[in-house]
This record gives sequence, structure tokens and C-alpha cells, in this order.
Amino acid sequence: MKKNDMEFMVSVIVPTYNNSDTIEEALDSIFNQTYEKLELIITDDNSTDTTVKVVQNWLSINSDRFLNAVVLENDINQGVVKNLNKAIKKAKGDYLKFTAGDDILLPEAIRVSMDCLSLYPQKINFYKVRIFGPNLQLNRNMQRFCDRGYRILNSSQEKMYRELLKDNYIAGPSWGVIPKKVFDNVGMFDERFPMLEDYPFLVKLKQNRYEFLLIESIQAKYRISGDSLCHSEGLFKESLISFCLKEKVKLLLQEKMYYAVMTEKMVAFRYKLKKQYGSKSLFYIWSYFLYLFMPVPLIKAIRNRIG
Repeated sequence: MKKNDMEFMVSVIVPTYNNSDTIEEALDSIFNQTYEKLELIITDDNSTDTTVKVVQNWLSINSDRFLNAVVLENDINQGVVKNLNKAIKKAKGDYLKFTAGDDILLPEAIRVSMDCLSLYPQKINFYKVRIFGPNLQLNRNMQRFCDRGYRILNSSQEKMYRELLKDNYIAGPSWGVIPKKVFDNVGMFDERFPMLEDYPFLVKLKQNRYEFLLIESIQAKYRISGDSLCHSEGLFKESLISFCLKEKVKLLLQEKMYYAVMTEKMVAFRYKLKKQYGSKSLFYIWSYFLYLFMPVPLIKAIRNRIG
């Protein structure tokens, strides 16, 4: 029996939105995977550019590489979370790999992750990424962010959970292959937060006692640009603030992380003020002053309120 005959099928899910300039490179990186048994699902969130046309042209030449290849299109913009959930339901593979329409997988990415799963089937694995993009300062900032995530992934499972509650330091392109049964166990991505799929899901995994494991090698390239989702001040920020207020604050209180509670509430408060009044308003400046110089009284107030 050939080695590839023993492989499980991995469904590679690619959410796209206005990625016409980058999608071919992303798809080429999937085509070039050394892992053979792949399904390709591209789910487009009503792009206004030529993304879908580029994808269809690419598939007309390259679809034979995959056991199955489909394009899912939305009539209206629904957000990345609904797109991913729709693709998960369509996926025929027992394993799932998510990669954005502007990121690049190195050739061994899926095989390395699957090999790790064969050794540690109960652990969710992640790997390191290489940052690239035109803005060197943004690249350096994201590299520091990712480096902190790697340190967290190498810490104890208990410390990992508390650190992740402070912030999502694990970049989306770092995710390895995920067994589809994980979604059967813990549920799908949370559609209450339409542009924030990974952070609520990370927290949910830790709440369900899943352990994380870092693969100490670079297996993907993470594209950073000024209009990247992680730098958006629109729906992504709204989803993040909503998650913080609806879920994160409650979990921080359970862990008695009072300073973090204060920080989350002040960040949300400042964001709403900035959106309504602008960053130059006196109201915004005064709230920022409180945030910087009055943490102790606020912490005591929170402690007294919850007993």
C-alpha cells in the first residue's frame, strides 16, 4: 500500500474577500503541499473585485490536483465567521486546515501538522510563521506579537489560559490542521462576533480542556498590510469589543484577573467614545487620563462590586 493511500483527507478552507491580488499565490501554496489527499473549499464573502473570477480561472487549470474543489459564494457580505462555518459543514475531510486568501503555506505545512497529530492526537497544534509585507514597522510589531504567542504556547496549560484571556497572541496563520470532530465537541465558530473567528474559539478550546502544542518550525508566511483585517477599525474591532464585553470580562472575573477586567472595560469605553466623538474630544481625552492614572481606585471598585 502506498503511503498516500493511508493518508486522511484534509479539507483546506480558504475564506476570501477582495483578494484578487493575492489569491493565486495563496492557492499555489496549497497546490504545492507535499501532503496529497486534499479537498479545497474556497468561500467568498461577496467580493467586489475580481477574486471569484481569478479563483475560477485558477481552478479550471488546477482542480485535478484535489480530491474535490468547490467555490462557495455569498450574495451579501456576511463576515468571516459565517463563511467558515458554512465551509466546515460542506467539508468532506476528517481534518480541516484554514488559510486566508492572502497568506502562504510552506510546502510541508499540512504534512508537518498531520505528523504532529499522529503523535499527539488530543492536542491542537500550531506552528511558527514568517511575517512579510511592505511596512517594516508593522512587520516588526507583528513579529513581537507572534513571539509572545510562541512563549505562551510553550508555557504551562494553566498559565496559557490566563495569558490568552489577556489578549489573543496566537496569530491565525499559526493554526495547524484541526480534527473536524473538535467542532462536534465544542461547537462552531461563534457567529455573534462576525469578524472574529479565532480568539473566541481559542478560549472555548481551553475551557474544554484542550491542550495546545507549538511546532518549532516556520510553516506559513503571514502577510501584513495596512488594510489587513487585524488592523481594521471597522467590523473586526466591533467584533472584538463585543466579545470582550459579552464573554471575556465574565471569564476574567472568574479568574479574579481584576486589573485585566478594568483594562477591557476602559478599552471598550474609549473605543466607543473615539467612534462617537473623535480622538480629539475632551471627553475622550479625559477618559484616557483616567485609564492611565487611576487604575487602583477602579480595581477596588470592581472588587467591592463583585464581593
